[in-house]
Amino acid sequence: MHAFNLHTSDLDQITWKQHDFNSSLKANEVHIWLIEIAEAEDKKLNTSLLKTLNSAETERMLRFKKQDDQRRFLYAHSALRLLCSKYLG
Repeated sequence: MHAFNLHTSDLDQITWKQHDFNSSLKANEVHIWLIEIAEAEDKKLNTSLLKTLNSAETERMLRFKKQDDQRRFLYAHSALRLLCSKYLG
């Protein structure tokens, strides 16, 4: 097993590429995903993403006081669900 530390300051050192969902994880391979969150509020997108959360996740999201924190939670959890569904089928 190999371990390494990745700090947010290291993110600009990484060459990021578009990943297609048609590929799967190979042995000894790790995919690291970076989700960009738009600064502007996109109500249509947020409404769509809210449908991916279950009631416990929605309640947890609403406990955040700042809208930016709520949006980060929404995007992160929705992305995780999408990625899991793509990898696991």
